[in-house]
Amino acid sequence: MKKINKKLLTSIAGIVLLSIGFVSLSSESSSIASVQKVNAATTKVQLKSNAYVYTKQGVRKRVKSLKKGRILNAYSLVTIKGTKYYNIGKGRYIKKTNVQKRQLYISLFPALCYYML
Repeated sequence: MKKINKKLLTSIAGIVLLSIGFVSLSSESSSIASVQKVNAATTKVQLKSNAYVYTKQGVRKRVKSLKKGRILNAYSLVTIKGTKYYNIGKGRYIKKTNVQKRQLYISLFPALCYYML
């Protein structure tokens, strides 16, 4: 009799704990779904000349240079050893002198706006 009661209590406790966990997960998933994704403030920049990639210390990385005309997202402008660099993500920086900010042309005709970019 004691053995049956012990097994019964263990199974009931397990069911209760699993149901509590399931209820809390379903309530968390609804709150997660309501959270909106927030993008970091970025600036579109276009390379006006080939650019090397630098580290946070201002040392050039051993990767191929980025080619002229490429469009990048710049997350921030920082000064390293007196030189201004754009942060392009993951510890990668390019010199400010190598880029120009992209101008967004707003037209009365949206189809024309696509070709002006």
